[in-house]
Amino acid sequence: MRIRGLLAGTSIAAMALATPALAQDNEIVVTGTLIRGIAPSGANVIGVNEEQIEETGAASALEVLQNLPQGEHFQGLPTIGGNVAIASDLVPITRPSLRSVPGVSISGAPMTLMLLDGNRLTPAGITQIGVDPGVVPASLLQRVDVLPDGASAVYGSDSVGGVINYITRSRYDGVEASARYGFADTYESSDVSLTAGTDWGSGSLFGSASYLQHNALYGRDRDYIRAINWATGLGAELSCDPGNVIVALTRYYPLNADGTVGAQAANPQTCESSDSQTLYPEEYVYNIYTGLTQDLTDTLTFSLRGFYSHRRNISNLGPFRSSVQVAPGNPNYQDVGGADAGATQNVRFSYSPYNGENASKRRTELQVWQVTPSLAWDVGADWQIRASATYGESETSFTNNALRSDVQDLVNAGLLNPYDIASSDPTTLSNLSRTSRGDGEFQYTNFRVIADGPLLPLPGGRVHGAIGAEYGETQFESNRTNASYVYGTPLTYNQNVESVFGELNIPIIGEGNALPFARALSLSGSVRLDRYNDFGETVNPLIGLTYEPVDWVTFRASWGQSYTAPAPTDQLGVANVTLGVYENTPSDPIELPAGVTAPLGAVQLIMNGGTVDNLQPQTSENYSLGFDVRPPVIPGLSLNLSYYSISIFGTLRQPLSSNVQQVIDQFPNLIHLDFTSPEAEAFLRARRVPDLQIEEARQFFDEGRYVAIIVDMRSRNLGNYYSDGFDFGANYTLDTDYGVWDASISGYYALSAETENFAGAPRTNLLAVDTSDLKWSAGLGLTVDNWRARLTWNHSEGFSVNPANNNGQTEVDDFDTFDAFFSYDVDGEGFAEDLRLSLQISNLFDEDPPLIQRSDFIARGFTNGFTLGRFVQVGVTKQF
Repeated sequence: MRIRGLLAGTSIAAMALATPALAQDNEIVVTGTLIRGIAPSGANVIGVNEEQIEETGAASALEVLQNLPQGEHFQGLPTIGGNVAIASDLVPITRPSLRSVPGVSISGAPMTLMLLDGNRLTPAGITQIGVDPGVVPASLLQRVDVLPDGASAVYGSDSVGGVINYITRSRYDGVEASARYGFADTYESSDVSLTAGTDWGSGSLFGSASYLQHNALYGRDRDYIRAINWATGLGAELSCDPGNVIVALTRYYPLNADGTVGAQAANPQTCESSDSQTLYPEEYVYNIYTGLTQDLTDTLTFSLRGFYSHRRNISNLGPFRSSVQVAPGNPNYQDVGGADAGATQNVRFSYSPYNGENASKRRTELQVWQVTPSLAWDVGADWQIRASATYGESETSFTNNALRSDVQDLVNAGLLNPYDIASSDPTTLSNLSRTSRGDGEFQYTNFRVIADGPLLPLPGGRVHGAIGAEYGETQFESNRTNASYVYGTPLTYNQNVESVFGELNIPIIGEGNALPFARALSLSGSVRLDRYNDFGETVNPLIGLTYEPVDWVTFRASWGQSYTAPAPTDQLGVANVTLGVYENTPSDPIELPAGVTAPLGAVQLIMNGGTVDNLQPQTSENYSLGFDVRPPVIPGLSLNLSYYSISIFGTLRQPLSSNVQQVIDQFPNLIHLDFTSPEAEAFLRARRVPDLQIEEARQFFDEGRYVAIIVDMRSRNLGNYYSDGFDFGANYTLDTDYGVWDASISGYYALSAETENFAGAPRTNLLAVDTSDLKWSAGLGLTVDNWRARLTWNHSEGFSVNPANNNGQTEVDDFDTFDAFFSYDVDGEGFAEDLRLSLQISNLFDEDPPLIQRSDFIARGFTNGFTLGRFVQVGVTKQF
C-alpha cells in the first residue's frame, strides 16, 4: 500500500485514524513511533506527498524542504558551502532547522534529526557535523514526514527541534526516466534521473541514478544584491581597481588607472564587493540509490538499502584585496604634496588587474555512502522482530584560495607596489596566492533490534508495545591547514552510544467501549536511555494523548524531553582555540568591566574559537496541544491547529556578540581579572590552549607584563532558548463535473522566541527585530482528465529592524511569491504511452526579496527570503 494524498499541514495522526488499512501494512514507516501501523498518540506529523513533491519542481530531497513554512529555508535557497554568509571551511553542508530553533550557528551537532526510512544517516563535516539532506533525489521520495516536536525518547540525540524523515519507494517494477531543464535570468539548471526495477511478488530489486547541475549566481546578476553605503548610495568597498590613498583616515586621493595618485577628492572611489561574489554556488550532484526486498520464508523478510552521493560546489569571494601602510621611505611611495606631503599613507587596492575578479575561489566536495541491511521476522501472535545494521562513510573537503598573509612585509620591502599592482616584482606576483584546505572523514556504524506487537486486550482494544536496543559508533578524523597553510597533526575522536528503549500504546476507549462524545481515547508513552562514552547517561521520556469525541474531531497532546549530544567536532574543539593578545595603549585601550582600570602596557587576552572541556548535552522540554477536524457538513475539508512550546537548556555556543565590550558586560562568568604573567600562562595551559597560540603572548610573558583581563569566549553550554507558537493547516477537495479542485494552506505563527545568556539573566526577544513570526504556503489546484494545474502562494511576514543598524530603516516588507505548476499525461501509443510533460514556474511575478539597509559585513541588500527570480522549468517523464 502507498500512502497518497497527505496534503501539507495534514496530521499523520489524523490520517491514520481515517485510514484503517494503515495498520495492515508492515512496510509503512510511521514517523514518531517504534510500533508498526499505529500512529503515535498526540503526535502532529506534517506530511508532504509524492504529488506535492513533483509540483515543487525540486530535484533533490533538500530542495523539497525549502517549500516547508516551518523550515528555515522557506522562500529561500539552501546553500551548501557557497553562500558568502557561510564559510565553506566551517559549514560545508546545509543543516535544516525547524521553526528557527537554534541550528547552524550554535554547535557542531544539529538540533533537527534527519532520517532516511526511519534510519539515521552517516554524518559529514569538518568543524561542524550534519547529514547531507540532498543524498536522495526527489524522484525516489514517496513522502517527507516532518515531526516538529522533540523525539529523543524514540530516536535519541539531535531531535530537540524535531525530525525530518525521508520515506523512499519500497518497491519498483519497470523503468522510469526523467529530465528537466530550468532557466532564469543568467541562470540555468538541469537534472536527469533513471530508475529501473523488477517486482516478482516475493521480492523486488530496483536502482536509481540521478545527476543535477546548475551554474553560480553572482551579486552582479541581481539588482537586489547590494553591498553599498546606504547613506551615500555608493559601494561600501574601498579596496577597488583603481583604489585609494587615504591619509589620517579622512582625506582621500583616488588612484588613477595608470597607478598615479590623483588630486584630493571629497569622497573615495568605491565599488560593490558583492558584484564578484557568489550568492548561490555552482553545483554538481551525483546520486545512486538501490533497494532490495526478499521474503526468505513466510515469516522472514530481508531488505537492503544503500546509496552513494557525490556533491561538488564551486563559489567565489571575488578578487584579492588589501589595505596596507606606505611610509615615505618606501621605494614605491608617491608623495601627494600639500598639507599631506611626507605623510604615511593607507593604500587600499584590488589585485584584479593581475589575477582577475575570481581569485578567491572556494571549492567544497562531499562524498558519502551508506548501506543498511535488515531482517524482519514475524514470530507469531502479530509480533515482529526487526534487526538492522548500518555502515557508512563520508569524506568532506574544502579548498580555498587565499591571499598570503605577509602582504605588508612585501610592501615594506618594495616587492609589492600597492599603487600599481601589475608593476610589482614578477616573482612576488606569481607567489601571491595560498591555499587553505581542510578534510573531515566519518565512519558510522549502527546496530538496532526492535520487537513490537500486541500485549493484553482492553475494552478499548489491544495494548501494543515495543522494546529495543541500539548501538551506534561514530569515528571522526579531521585536519586543516594552519596559519602557514600547512597541514598539522590530524585530530581524531571516537564517540559511541549504547541505548535501550521502550514504548506502549494504550487504547483506553475504542470501538468496544465507545461512549457518547468519547469515541476513542489512546495514551502512548516512550522512554529511552542513552549511555555515551564521553559525557555519560541521559534518559528522555515522551507521553502522548489522543482523544476523539466524535469520528470527525481529534484532540492531541504531547509532552517530552529531548537532547542533542556534543558531537565529535565539538569535543575536538579544545584543540582549536585561538588567542588574541592586546596591549593597553592610549590610542587603543583594552576593554574592561565597569570600574576596573589597568595601567598602560597591561595586556588583555581573548580566548576565541574552540570549546571548553566537559561539554554536556543540550537538553529540551517541549509540549504541544492540537486538534484535527473533518466536518461532515463539508465533505473533503480538514482543519488542524497545534500549539507548541519548546525550552532548550545549555545551548552550545559562543557569546553571541562580535563586540568584546558587550561580552564583558553581559557574561561576567567568562571574565577573569588580575594575573601576573606566570599565572596567566598557567591559566591558559590548564585550559589546554595550544602551545602555538600561547607563543602569541610569549613576548609579553617574557617581559613579565601584567595581564589585566582574560576573556574566555570559547563555546560551551551557555544560555537557554524559549519559543512557542502555532502550526496550522487546512485542506479541501471538491469533485465537480468539470474536474477535481483542491485547496490547502499550511504554516506557522511564532508567539515568542527568547534567549537568555544564563539562567536568571535578562531575556532577549528574538522576534522584536530581524525575524518573521508568520510564514505560510497556500495553494489551489485543479485536475481535469490528464491535466493538472496548481498555483501556490508563499508568504513570509515582514518585521521590524533596528534603525541604528539599518540607516534609519525601521521595517522590512512582507515577501510574497507565487509558483505555478502544470502537467499533462499524454494519452497516446508507443513513446507517447506513460509519458508526462510538466512546466513549473517559481516566483511567477519575478518578485525581489525585501530590501534591508544593513551597514555591517552581512549587508547584501535583501532579507526575509532569497530567490533566483522567475525560474522556469520544463520536464518530461517516461515510464517503460
